[in-house]
Amino acid sequence: MIIPLNPDNIDHIQAASDFHSRLLGEESPIPQLGERFCRDFYYGTLVRDGLFQCDLAIHEGRYIGWISYTLDPLHFMSNGLKHHFGMISRILLVSMIKKPAMIGTILGVIRDMRDREIRADGIDDKPFGEILSFGVLEDSCALTDFKTGEKYPRVLFNRAIEYFRDNDLSGYRLAVRKWYKAALVFYLSYGGRIIDPNYDQDRSYRLEFTIPGVSSDSA
Repeated sequence: MIIPLNPDNIDHIQAASDFHSRLLGEESPIPQLGERFCRDFYYGTLVRDGLFQCDLAIHEGRYIGWISYTLDPLHFMSNGLKHHFGMISRILLVSMIKKPAMIGTILGVIRDMRDREIRADGIDDKPFGEILSFGVLEDSCALTDFKTGEKYPRVLFNRAIEYFRDNDLSGYRLAVRKWYKAALVFYLSYGGRIIDPNYDQDRSYRLEFTIPGVSSDSA
């Protein structure tokens, strides 16, 4: 079963936060900013504000995977930080007191947001969506969703594609670590095309996808 994350449900945001930390870990800066940032701000406040969407996969009463995606990959985080500066300041201050070395991670996130804004200034093509995070527990990848009859990784991924389609986007993008060969094969099966082989300081591939049946002129 796939359900949309309810940002007011503590079990939902805790599950998403746990997946982000467990499956992405040091590959993502979000968990490194502290549990409250990841759970309360990222999966709570940002989802509540509609800045990105998140779905959870549940099988026989157990959370087994999640996916998050946005229509505004270039600005969603900076907009959230601007609108909730006071909340973020308090969360990060407490985190830095507990772990002073976190200042480097914070500066890295700020640098990434700045780079996104710079890239946005030079973009003149059609808007695109982005898969922000995605994963299914290894022991659950072969499980089948009762409703669709498909395996959970595809059911989750298809949810994001349908969301983009419903919002008239003709394409979407994502990044995958170069060492994660199984994920790359999965994405290529959806027609992903590598548009930047040296993304994120040469640690990742940047892929672009076209959504069948959506005109590039509709976005």
